[in-house]
Amino acid sequence: GGRAYLSLTLENRGAAPFVARIAPGTVWARCIATPAVVPAGGRCELTVTLAPPRELTPGAHTAVVAVRAGDLDLPLTIPVQVAPEQWWQRALRWLAG
Repeated sequence: GGRAYLSLTLENRGAAPFVARIAPGTVWARCIATPAVVPAGGRCELTVTLAPPRELTPGAHTAVVAVRAGDLDLPLTIPVQVAPEQWWQRALRWLAG
């Protein structure tokens, strides 16, 4: 039930601008899908929110994210270690209602 955030910075070292896009390939990975134009010499930051559901089995999992920078496809596989829920997390959820 926890969240983690991953920031990716794309730097355009070319002479022409390009369009950067990011799309989740895993249900519990969320991204802002709005394309960003990265000018020549500019940078763009893309953020991924990883929010595995509480029901996900503890252990090793992967989250897949597709990044596109101009004509270049960059598929990313992110290793995620899901820890078992702790007693205090259950108590906090119970108190919060």
